[in-house]
Amino acid sequence: MKRILFVCKYNRFRSQVAEQFFKKYNQNKEIKADSAGLLKGRYPLDKTEVKTAEKFGIKINKKPETISIDELIKTDVVIIVANDVPKSTFNYEGRYVQKIIVWKIPDEFTGNKKKIEEIINLIELKVKKLVKKLGV
Repeated sequence: MKRILFVCKYNRFRSQVAEQFFKKYNQNKEIKADSAGLLKGRYPLDKTEVKTAEKFGIKINKKPETISIDELIKTDVVIIVANDVPKSTFNYEGRYVQKIIVWKIPDEFTGNKKKIEEIINLIELKVKKLVKKLGV
């Protein structure tokens, strides 16, 4: 089984959006996805982000989680969704993760609905390309 981990700084928005879109579009049950953050973000999640994501047909509602070494060991591909998480975090002498992909998507902290929609659209596009590339 192949495991993908979507990562952002707090696991409050970007990585959860990517995880949910992957689960929506992935047809290959041999590939599993999860999301986590470098730091555990606050809960509850931002209401504007949650409501906007629902308009795109996904729910972001899990409590933010952090990354553990055990999780990394079980992961085949880390996708850094964020623009503020260094790739070097996961490339410790090649020990933890076989492949790291970086998307560099900025976060939105002001509640600007248009920006939130743009971020969700961009993540959805990238996930669709990923799913197509994986042949699922």
